[in-house]
Amino acid sequence: MSNQENYRPTPEEQAKLEKERTLSDADLLKKGAEYKIDEFGEKRLEVTKKQLEDLKAAGKSGPVENPDFDLKRPRGDSLFEDMLDFAKGCRTQRPDLFDPKTNTWTEWGRTRLEQIYPQLYPKGDFDKVVDRVERELKNTK
Repeated sequence: MSNQENYRPTPEEQAKLEKERTLSDADLLKKGAEYKIDEFGEKRLEVTKKQLEDLKAAGKSGPVENPDFDLKRPRGDSLFEDMLDFAKGCRTQRPDLFDPKTNTWTEWGRTRLEQIYPQLYPKGDFDKVVDRVERELKNTK
């Protein structure tokens, strides 16, 4: 097994992620969201219809997240920066992975990302970084 397969976030990284989630949840809870227990006994945050409408009107598909969300790679560098460089190259060299017209990952591109970057990260967190790359490139048209 490589070091990447054995990677675990440091206690400091875990604490930072937990703090970000807690603050985000608190903001949504203040505005009407509620915690629900799913069929597996796991707690999840359920936003109100109004919150969901507001998010959709703002062009977002889920809870408001930290726009600068990033994850550290096992060697300590930024996953966002690595993926951003990859996307910039794909815009010109691999439009089958990253559509240069819309500045979004193609379905095949997202699949490849999940193959390239071993699943060392929680799926939702990984998706936040992928989405952040798209936002960054849309803003730099």
